Formats: sequence, structure tokens, C-alpha cells
Amino acid sequence: MTSLITNIDLDEKLKIVPVNYEDYCTWLDGENENSHEYSVVVTNNTDIRDEKEWNTKGREIYNINKLSVHINKIFNIINRLNLSNFIVKHEYKNAIWFPKDLIVDRELSEKDKEILDIKELIDNKMNFIKKTFPNINLYEFNGGFNVKNKEQILDFISIFIDYPFLLSYRDVEMISTEIDLIIKFTHHITVDFITPNKNLIFKIKNLCNQENLTFIEGQ
Repeated sequence: MTSLITNIDLDEKLKIVPVNYEDYCTWLDGENENSHEYSVVVTNNTDIRDEKEWNTKGREIYNINKLSVHINKIFNIINRLNLSNFIVKHEYKNAIWFPKDLIVDRELSEKDKEILDIKELIDNKMNFIKKTFPNINLYEFNGGFNVKNKEQILDFISIFIDYPFLLSYRDVEMISTEIDLIIKFTHHITVDFITPNKNLIFKIKNLCNQENLTFIEGQ
């Protein structure tokens, strides 16, 4: 069953996951030559608009049908890796999940206006979290979630894959408690697989090919 993790407990849990999270953040910042090297497989299923419109409407074109396909392919990869336990948190430091200024006081940007029913899409995310955790204060909660079965993993992928993009907010990480892997949902509507394990990254690339999922590899 999925459970809430308080801000304080989240920091403690990150000390015992297979991936060295502190080392990973150091690598992400490029601040320490002694950190491990991490490999990244970036997957996407979005169209890119003309560069002239990037400043006003954003780079990616939001398409709910393509997003649904992407969700299922990511879930299939996780399933085939036989993973069933993740810590879900914001990238880097913990933050409030649904800040009032991004929800209640939100003024629609040109990018927002391109997306039909954007407020309904955000409301659906909030309603899912409130239904799962009835006592949560969404405008204050800044911890994380421990997702512990495959059905709930699919739910959380569906909820958070476009969260950074729709809210123009923080990227979200699913950190495996079983292997040295971080799955990141980004504001570019990509899903990134990040690991220092070369054998694992090779396996993930093969699974992407089997799912016919577009990806690029980087470090």
C-alpha cells in the first residue's frame, strides 16, 4: 500500500536506497569530479513545435493520446525490470507538492491556454492524492510517497508524468528501493532512466527498443 513519507523521514530513507542519492545530486550539479558517472536514457513521445514559438507557447506540444501511450510503455519497462517499490519525491530538495500560488492564484500563460482543460487536469492530480490520502494538506505537504505495488506504480506514473510540465514546476523522481535506478519525470514531458550501473542501462535500452519507444542516451 502506498504511504506518505514526512519531510524528515524522507531524508533518512534516501540514505538507505541502493543509489547513492547524495552522490547523484553532486553529479547532477557537476560540482565534484569524484562523484560516480551516471548514464541516462531519455525517453519521449511528444512533438516539438516550431522554435519561433518556444518563448510564448513552450517547446513541447501537449498531446494526451501520445502521453497515454508513453505511460503504458514506461510501465511495461518497469514491469519487465520486476520493480514494485519506489520513493516518489521532487528532484533535489523536498518541496510543497501543490503550492497555492501555482494552483489557486494561477494565471494562465500562453502555454497553458494551448492545453484544453489544464485546470481540470491539475485538479485530477490533486483529487487522486486526496482520495489516496484523505488527511493530507496538499497546500502544505512537502514530503514524499512510498509506492509499494505495481498497480499503484501505474497510477503514480499517470499522475506525475506531466506534473512538471502542467504546473511549470519541479521535476519528479521515482527512486527504486530495489536497484540503483532513478526514474525522472521532467518539465519537457520526458521520462529519464538514470543509473551508475552500465549493465542496467544496457538492459533499459533494449527494453525501450522492444517497446518501440524513442530515446536518446547521455551522461
